Amino acid sequence: MLTTVTKLLARCGSLLALSALCSVAFGEPPIQVAGQPCPKSAVRVFVTATGGVVLNGRSIEANCFGAELTLVKPQPIMVCYSRESFHGKPPPTVPSVLDATMALKVPIRFYTDSTFVTPASLKMNVAL
Repeated sequence: MLTTVTKLLARCGSLLALSALCSVAFGEPPIQVAGQPCPKSAVRVFVTATGGVVLNGRSIEANCFGAELTLVKPQPIMVCYSRESFHGKPPPTVPSVLDATMALKVPIRFYTDSTFVTPASLKMNVAL
């Protein structure tokens, strides 16, 4: 079964293309803005190497992430996402975390670690 992320990547070709689409669709800056740390007003999502999820500095159960994300007040207008070993193999909880994050339909920025200071380089090849 393809996740939402996989479907979007298959259609868009890369997260850079997805960034451009989100920029047009939501009237926001592209998903990835080089050199910009995560804004204080954004929701911070961090996935540990073991699949644990940290939402705005608070550890939560991965299976509760989607529900917890919808309870964040004020309603998120941007999400900053990172995980341990960003360019390594993702933990099994990543697809469901990204699906729930994308369901918010807000811009997403990807970062290299839990400090949310250094944007991640999202270079990937996707067969269309």
